[in-house]
Formats: sequence, C-alpha cells, structure tokens
Amino acid sequence: MIHISGNDIYRSGTKIGYIQGNDIWSYDGHKVGYTEGNSVFNASGKKVAWLQGEYIYTESDRKIRISDNNQYVSGGDASPAYRAAIRVLLED
Repeated sequence: MIHISGNDIYRSGTKIGYIQGNDIWSYDGHKVGYTEGNSVFNASGKKVAWLQGEYIYTESDRKIRISDNNQYVSGGDASPAYRAAIRVLLED
C-alpha cells in the first residue's frame, strides 16, 4: 500500500517519491512521469495509463478499479488520476 502525505509519497513508511505540479518524481529526484487530464505519461511522454469510466487501463493491459486504487493509494487529496499515476509509475 502507498500513502500520500502532503506532496510526499510513502510505501511502508519509506519515502518513494513526491508530487510537484503535474509531475511525479522518485525519491532521488528523477521525474518518472506526469498526469494530464485522465491520462498518465512516463517521463519520456509516452501514455502508459488512462482513466475511463470506473477503471484505470494500462498499456500492459491491466485493468484496475478506480475505487480499489483509491484505497491502495491512500491519504492526501490527490485526484484519481494522480493516484493512478503514483501506482503505475512507482509500483514495485
């Protein structure tokens, strides 16, 4: 499970990244991607996920229910698109 506190992103109490504007950054300061509308892009600008209806779809054919993802990526006031980006870009 992942937790958002302010702009910081944690897994099991360890900081794994942070949010800055539309961008998602790794803990060591490397941009891993960003959100734009209901889409998630990697740092190279390739679309890697999008929200449609009740689901998050990924380029690798994963389908994640948005309500489940909102529990997996908890805390903070991030939108479902940011939560999707965090999971897709920073997941193990």
